[in-house]
Amino acid sequence: MEKDLYIALKQEINKKLPKIKTVGLFNNQFENESKENPFLYPCVFIQFTPNSFKDLQQGVQQVDVTLTTHLGFESYKDEDVEMLELKQDLYKVVQRLQNGYGSKLTRDAERPNYNHNNIQVYETDYRVLIKDFTADIRPTKEKTVTPVLNAEIVKANEL
Repeated sequence: MEKDLYIALKQEINKKLPKIKTVGLFNNQFENESKENPFLYPCVFIQFTPNSFKDLQQGVQQVDVTLTTHLGFESYKDEDVEMLELKQDLYKVVQRLQNGYGSKLTRDAERPNYNHNNIQVYETDYRVLIKDFTADIRPTKEKTVTPVLNAEIVKANEL
């Protein structure tokens, strides 16, 4: 469920924002920078937080998910407005993206994270409703094709 959305979003970011050097799943990389594998800036890390689950029918659930993008930008300037432009560019890529059985992503909240030296981080929350068919117990019909044997071909002028 989240995997397909993650792959689609990562592909869109890589295709439309070549300035972004690293895209990955969020694992608190900014706090654990010395313990994590190194990554290049600017970067985007994607986090999924399921908020609620609703049973629909026969094993199908609807999941209300908050998808958070963590945009990291390394800067040694006193004021760096490039980050604001990059944040808007990322918004244009993510906003209204739709994949699979989910609704379109819609921006819900945004906040700066100032807890890092020489790193600017913006966290943006997007809401999405996803239908999870993983445990679907409804029967499925397999289509079968029955070949027609010994059929005669009749030309139109013979009719």
